[in-house]
Amino acid sequence: MAFKVLLRKLSKIAAFLLLVMLALPYQAPSAQGQSEFNPLLQGDACSQIVQTLLEATREVCDGTGRNSACYGNFPAEAQPRADVSGFEFDTVGDVVNIADMASIRLSALDLANAQWGVALLEVQASIPDEVPENVTMILMGDVQVENQGQASATSLDVTALANINIRLGPGTEFTRIGRFENGQIARADGRSEDSTWLRIQLPDGALGWVATEFVTLGGDLQTLPPIQLDRLLQPNFGPMQAFTFRTGSNDAPCESAPDSGLTIQTPEGVGEVRLLMNEVVVNVGSTITFQTVDEDDGVLGIVARVHEGRLIVNYEGEEEVIPERTETEIMLNLNTGRVSTRPTPRPYDNDETDNYQVVTEVMPRPVSFRETLEQEKIDKLNNYFDGTLDFDALPDDDLPWLWDYVVQDYNYAIPRGSMSDGDFRRMMSIHYNNAPDGDLSFSDFEEDELKFIGRFVFGGGTTPRV
Repeated sequence: MAFKVLLRKLSKIAAFLLLVMLALPYQAPSAQGQSEFNPLLQGDACSQIVQTLLEATREVCDGTGRNSACYGNFPAEAQPRADVSGFEFDTVGDVVNIADMASIRLSALDLANAQWGVALLEVQASIPDEVPENVTMILMGDVQVENQGQASATSLDVTALANINIRLGPGTEFTRIGRFENGQIARADGRSEDSTWLRIQLPDGALGWVATEFVTLGGDLQTLPPIQLDRLLQPNFGPMQAFTFRTGSNDAPCESAPDSGLTIQTPEGVGEVRLLMNEVVVNVGSTITFQTVDEDDGVLGIVARVHEGRLIVNYEGEEEVIPERTETEIMLNLNTGRVSTRPTPRPYDNDETDNYQVVTEVMPRPVSFRETLEQEKIDKLNNYFDGTLDFDALPDDDLPWLWDYVVQDYNYAIPRGSMSDGDFRRMMSIHYNNAPDGDLSFSDFEEDELKFIGRFVFGGGTTPRV
């Protein structure tokens, strides 16, 4: 058995080395007999090597399972947790359980030697067991990550048997904070002491409580830990769902290569996934690249480029939305551990961002990058979400692109093509007047508004239980 494992590892290494050798451009010797390779002056060769190293990573890391890390390209170094033995992460193609990993460190892109530290992580986070897809993380270049998630945490899949209320605590006396739809699946990570209520964590990281009698469980209820009253909504973060990280910045050796960074992609159909990054709570939806920048006065800047979907940053108890085709810098005060200024979206550099296009090709879902939003549109979007937009004065040309961002807040899609221009404007007006920040409950609608929306969306519904 050990020989077969070794043979598979050697075959992966051989295939990897062959791909890398084919990627290296031929250089004629100089008069002194030395190869003259200057990647800074050879953009085509540079981009070719970057693409080939990522393709090699895809080859050797194909089939990486849930909650696993794959050594994609050298050099990379990982350290196990103190109580772990038999941890091997030394060779391209090695795969380890991320629960066993304490930290990982990679090295920046060295074109002359075709070296670029790359690792691929498949993280479950708060995604239910029945959903096979994972949160995919690509670490590339000068990146250091420390795992802050729990090494093990008991949880079970639960499925709603009806439309039931999600409450702030284990009892009907607690405020209703949402609805668990009939057939919806979530993770339960705890129970009330009498086991009549379960604490669930939805894929977007939201926590709440549901009555046990209205759900089915994918395991033994008694394996879930009882949750004390002082920890009702204190989240549990699994392996690599909570981590600290640092990256290099502006370190690409040529214009066509990406800087060091961490690109995260969530699977389609699960909404957003909550992560704890450098002690900052964020909700990641779709594909985002993160980098860090050392600012003055003990401040760490976390730059986030939103390629598709959106990022939500928790700032002083409020959720700040960073939409796709923009970036933000989260200013983290290292002395206090708090975000020092409100994160706001801004345009990103199109050329720099385009260099990450090739990175997404290693991921389950390639992304077609688009040019950044202009500041004028970003301002209108901010005004929409904070309720200060003069909606009636908004030109018709602004409605389609603005609507694409608005519907990201809701778990249904409205076929815009089926509406007249007048219906489309009314639909947006209803959403804007009821919930510009996206915190929408259907109880907010007037009866005539709900009937109007029902023409396009709903086929009926039932009253939530408990």
